[in-house]
Amino acid sequence: MAKVFFITGIDTDIGKTIATGWYAKKLMQQGASVITQKMIQTGCRGIAEDLLIHRKNTRY
Repeated sequence: MAKVFFITGIDTDIGKTIATGWYAKKLMQQGASVITQKMIQTGCRGIAEDLLIHRKNTRY
C-alpha cells in the first residue's frame, strides 16, 4: 500500500510549499515515486504556482 503524507498549516507564507518540495526531493533521492498536489488554492488561473515550485525543488 502506498504511503500518503499530507503537509498542512494554518496560515500563508509559513513554508508549506518549500517543505513539500524539499520532502519530495528527499524521498525521490531515496528511490521513491513521488507526486505532489495542491488540493486548494484561491486566485489561481491555470496551474497552481506552488506546483511549479514543487517541480523546481524536486529536480536533482
